[in-house]
Amino acid sequence: MDVPNLKRSSRNRSLLTMILKRCIPYSQRYTFLYLYSHMFVRYNDYFYLYLRLTVIGIFINYAIPTSGWIFNLLILFVTGLQVIPLQYEIKQSALLYPISKSQMNDSFLKFVLLILYIQFFILYFTMFIHTSTAKIYFLVVGSLFVYIFVCFFISKRVNVSGSSFKE
Repeated sequence: MDVPNLKRSSRNRSLLTMILKRCIPYSQRYTFLYLYSHMFVRYNDYFYLYLRLTVIGIFINYAIPTSGWIFNLLILFVTGLQVIPLQYEIKQSALLYPISKSQMNDSFLKFVLLILYIQFFILYFTMFIHTSTAKIYFLVVGSLFVYIFVCFFISKRVNVSGSSFKE
């Protein structure tokens, strides 16, 4: 993701923006969650990366149905790593909202947790449809993996306040 010659391109996805407005409550507490979600949907780099990795996971589930759940965990790990730089995309003017730095970090972690859970359930559902090997313990293991990955691995790498704004 960190390619210096890559130009940040964005696209207005009105349907997804409308869904975001309805799903995320209008409150000061959810300001940065909405901002991160909106940036994720609009920036082609992150959105297409997420879609590509999800499609790759679907194909892996059809190609290797017996051990596809291991590759699902790998795809979730790669997606989580590739989304971390989104925290640096916030402009300095957006940091003027009267919200604490810990709320900004928590909003980013909630956002990453949400998109990883969505991706996991899409991958699990395709595995469940294709074969009978999609057992309930795959669902439990995957959900625990996403939660532990975000809470212990990504949380140590999230520093929204220190990324582009000096205190």
